[in-house]
Amino acid sequence: MRLYPSNLGNHIEAAYNFLLYICFGMKFIPHLLTSGNLFSGILALMFISQGDFIYATYCIFIAGLLDFLDGFAARLLKVTGEFGKQLDSLADVVTFGVVPGFMLFQISRQLSAWPMNQEAPMLIVYFPLLIGVFSALRLAKFNIDTRQSNSFLGLPVPANALWISAVPYCIRDIDPGLESGLIHPYSIALLALVSCFLLVSEIPLLSLKVKNLGIKDNWAKYLLLLTMGISLLFFAFAGLLVLVPVYLIFSIIDNQMNKNEIHAGN
Repeated sequence: MRLYPSNLGNHIEAAYNFLLYICFGMKFIPHLLTSGNLFSGILALMFISQGDFIYATYCIFIAGLLDFLDGFAARLLKVTGEFGKQLDSLADVVTFGVVPGFMLFQISRQLSAWPMNQEAPMLIVYFPLLIGVFSALRLAKFNIDTRQSNSFLGLPVPANALWISAVPYCIRDIDPGLESGLIHPYSIALLALVSCFLLVSEIPLLSLKVKNLGIKDNWAKYLLLLTMGISLLFFAFAGLLVLVPVYLIFSIIDNQMNKNEIHAGN
């Protein structure tokens, strides 16, 4: 007498093939998230070309979230390999390099058309386009630099893109009539040059990766997040303008304190 169906082997094989299909498909989740990052960048370029800078910043924010999730998913699913690494860099150079540079270029071009700004030389309008070039240099350097496993050397391209994303909100929420004179082709060009310098600099900067949740080892990271939270609470997305200055200050203080601890230990 049979205690199991005659086709049990077929059912087991089918279940095994289904699980294999699911597991194999899950390996593509990080790549799908990275592709979503790239698609968000392409959408942002479309919005910028139409003059919709706020919608373009939404795309940058979504891309930033996807950029975080693809790395998280890759570690969770143990997905490694050169394909994901190269796709991630290509997506980042578009979304966090070309997009913010093109956005500042379009803003500067519109500002230079104002009668009050027509004395500015046209050459400086093109300075923001250099952000895309220096972002590519930053990513190429990061991919081959073994010193950046626990911290960064130079400003990460997603942080730079978020910083620049504050400009449309500053115009809309803080200085809509541009009476202050702070939003000017010269200030946009200066912002672009500072951005390019920070991207390829050798300044050691904090990484938000944590090995434990202790305050002693992560105080600078917690204070950075707290300061950014307060800034966003009071100034909404325009508060992102303080992101890089605060990031630099806490990184420098943290580096100096670590050096002092090393000297004290010796």
